Amino acid sequence: MVESFEIIIKLFTKIAKSDGVISQEEAHVITASIDDFMTVLSSNKNYSIHDLKLLRKRLVQAHKNAKNSPKPISAYVEKLNYMDTDFKTRVLHKAIVIATIDGYTDLKQAMIFTIGTAFGFSQSQVKQYIDNIVDETLFNPYKILRCKRTDNDMIIKKQYRLLVKKYHPDYLQAKNLDEEFIEFAKQKLQEVTKAYTMIKNERKL
Repeated sequence: MVESFEIIIKLFTKIAKSDGVISQEEAHVITASIDDFMTVLSSNKNYSIHDLKLLRKRLVQAHKNAKNSPKPISAYVEKLNYMDTDFKTRVLHKAIVIATIDGYTDLKQAMIFTIGTAFGFSQSQVKQYIDNIVDETLFNPYKILRCKRTDNDMIIKKQYRLLVKKYHPDYLQAKNLDEEFIEFAKQKLQEVTKAYTMIKNERKL
């Protein structure tokens, strides 16, 4: 099991490093994965506290070694083929999440397809997993508010208020628009509110 965890950490590291550098957020997700694996290992009563410390060092070292390893990602995936489908699905999902953190590139997508097909998933299944996760992860609040990340707080607030007015049900009903459009506007209003909340939390507006 420890060897499998090492391989998975190497997989995640290769994806994160594919654009040349591992960002702080990518490193955080990989560290969290190590923590998750240690939780699993600590449930095994055969491991002492000393053993667990050594095992954690092995996982951390696996992460460090993979950063500059010339091995292709396929070399790691093949060693996980004995795992059950549920486990492979969870690994694939986490790999996609990591791939989206610093921009979902063509190279990262190719790596995801390599992992997915090696795990026995069809290309259409892998694409569905990607679409579901990327759509959720790449929600761009600035794009939703039709402004730029470089815009100041005043512009952000002004744009938010304009869109709230545009999609507010009371405003639309007063214009005697059909129910189908009003329902669409409600969904847009939810997106706008979510986007503004994300930016507020980021900027502490």
